[in-house]
Amino acid sequence: MQRDSKLGCGFLLVGAGLAYLIDKALVPTAAIVVSVACVITGGAFLLAGARHKEGEIRPRKKIWEVLAIVFVLGTLVVLVSTPILRYMPKRESAKPETAKVTQEDLQQIKDAVKQSIENSTPPTKQAKKNRTAVKPAPPFYFAIDVAMFSPSRDKTVMLYLASPGITGTTICPANLALYLRLQNLQTVPVRLSGWSLELAYGDKWIEPVKLDSRFGTMYFVTNDPKKAGIVDSQVGFDAQLAAKSYILKPNDPVEGWALFEYSKDFPVFAGDYRLSVKDTLGHEWSGIVSWPDPKQRNTNLLGGLIKFTGVGDVSPFSVKFCDEQAK
Repeated sequence: MQRDSKLGCGFLLVGAGLAYLIDKALVPTAAIVVSVACVITGGAFLLAGARHKEGEIRPRKKIWEVLAIVFVLGTLVVLVSTPILRYMPKRESAKPETAKVTQEDLQQIKDAVKQSIENSTPPTKQAKKNRTAVKPAPPFYFAIDVAMFSPSRDKTVMLYLASPGITGTTICPANLALYLRLQNLQTVPVRLSGWSLELAYGDKWIEPVKLDSRFGTMYFVTNDPKKAGIVDSQVGFDAQLAAKSYILKPNDPVEGWALFEYSKDFPVFAGDYRLSVKDTLGHEWSGIVSWPDPKQRNTNLLGGLIKFTGVGDVSPFSVKFCDEQAK
């Protein structure tokens, strides 16, 4: 075999190997087109080498030969790639399957939510030591409209936050769910720098573990995990703040659900809440709030607070507490 012929065969081998690399770097469509083009180009090199060796190509005809080869190669690439791409199986989307929503399923979920709120009766408060309720004051108004809580860490309020991870999707149970309402009482727009919730344990105020609604999907799970209600992502308190870029206009209210887990060291419900909020200008407010509030009781319970977009299957998800997942 002559040297030129060996060179042509080498180009053929390069074309066969490039398909795998292009498939890994790009997509199967590009891999097929490049593979067909490389193999045909290699064949052209092999043919050109043989014809040159035989002395069949004249100098005056080289330009026309090259243009003809380019035209033929382009035509062959289109003709060969088109039927392959047409019948090539498409890759399936990685989106999770959503079960068909029925009005009966949604009604059962709403009834379960209402029952959970009605069963959330605050426990008997402990004796307070030098503690007085702090009324909301300017520059912010921060309050709890609705609360759902479990007595201990090993029980949930049927609300969960599912987040994707390296080992798969993890779903974290919520021990406490609060529908919060925040309003800017100042005369100028402000940008929030942070907010927090603390629970009272004797003389200590402890922050529970917050389940951030910006980084997952909220579900309401009753007895059947295969028919869990998918909560509208727009009802999350943190998601609402993020949608506004944490900027509140004068008298501009923000409201939504915030989910929490009790920590390992304080695994029971305390009974008192302290909310805090501050902005980038240094204005801050902190106060002890109560729920239910006698002034607001039974005026803003379920209504449109929890909105569902469908029903999903959460049975394949791994159930873990978020503070355990972080480790």
